[in-house]
Amino acid sequence: MLKNKVFLSKHWKNALEQLLSKDWFYLVLLVVIAAISHLNWFNLQNIITYGDWWYWPSNVVKEMNHSAGPWLNYSDFGNPNIQIPFNVFQIVWSFVTKMGFSYDVATKFTFFIPIAIFSFVSPFLLIKKLTNNREVSFTAAIFYGSTTYGMFIQPPIQFIYAFAPLFLYFLNLVLDTNSLSGWLLLAIIYSVCIGYEIRIASILLLISFIYFLFLRKKQIREYLIGIISAVAVTLLLNLYWILPTLISKATAQIAAVADRGLFGNWLFDISHAITLFNSSWTGSFPNDNFIKQPIIWYFWFFPIVSLFFFFFTQKKIGKKYRLASILFLLLTIVGIFLTKQSDRPFPVVYQWLYVHVFFFSLFREASKFYLVTAVGYLGLIALSLGRLWQCRPVVCRVV
Repeated sequence: MLKNKVFLSKHWKNALEQLLSKDWFYLVLLVVIAAISHLNWFNLQNIITYGDWWYWPSNVVKEMNHSAGPWLNYSDFGNPNIQIPFNVFQIVWSFVTKMGFSYDVATKFTFFIPIAIFSFVSPFLLIKKLTNNREVSFTAAIFYGSTTYGMFIQPPIQFIYAFAPLFLYFLNLVLDTNSLSGWLLLAIIYSVCIGYEIRIASILLLISFIYFLFLRKKQIREYLIGIISAVAVTLLLNLYWILPTLISKATAQIAAVADRGLFGNWLFDISHAITLFNSSWTGSFPNDNFIKQPIIWYFWFFPIVSLFFFFFTQKKIGKKYRLASILFLLLTIVGIFLTKQSDRPFPVVYQWLYVHVFFFSLFREASKFYLVTAVGYLGLIALSLGRLWQCRPVVCRVV
């Protein structure tokens, strides 16, 4: 009997070890976590609406494909369309509703369900590529998918936030192979991101540019043809909205939107920036009265841990990982500096950028830059945990 019990325990132990050695096990587990944490988003029978995300009756959505253009005939007496890229999704929603499904089903399959899944799966794939450690990738993915910024922002912004690590993962693959088809596919993927939210897509491009400069700038000549091809294809794929925007009155409308002045200085400070803590987050129902909420104490855990291990492990890691850790630290610092908005130190810098830097006037409040901080923390946490994982025999002996 004792031998049978020992055999069974060894059998289950071996089975568990085999499961933990498979990427698909962690991916399935992350999808389950995404579904549980976003349960209502996977329910095709309910209606999701909040803030700027309005409910549209299906009969109205069916006609959206006829009004998808540079002019919005259903807005007041008609207005220039300053978000032409978003027409792509309205056309898709129109097609889905004509097939007999509701507007909510259309938005759940184009926004909410992908957001929930990508928020956890995409950071796992990126960190697995960088560290080749499943346990570390899983832990980092849990962090990235559960930030208050990632869980409580407008759906188009949420999508870019969720997809950003996967875009960096694809960028890594393209840089490894340097194939022309890979660069062209990357251009197509980025064009889709522009369709979701052009401002956040521009931040993603900035992150990718910094990422490239740090890790592959010495090989830029090798990538030159691929980069030029990707830029050309991206421009061609986006001419459908660039040309109408330039030749219509939309430019004046965009300028009017960009000239509204900064908003919400009282909602941002250095502490909320460091902890990635959304100013309206209460731990339950969000505060809609533009009152900055106090930071919950455990949100300090990941920033402290990631920064501590960054400085603790610098002398004990190779040059490649040291460069990567400096990259992610830089992203973290830049993200924190921008998302504090007009708080000290240097309170006038954000206002100066808003007034003088091209395109920056579209960021009238700083929360959009939480993406930069989140990607920075994701890398720092992963590299720190990876180093800790390598040292676990030493840590166990100390304990």
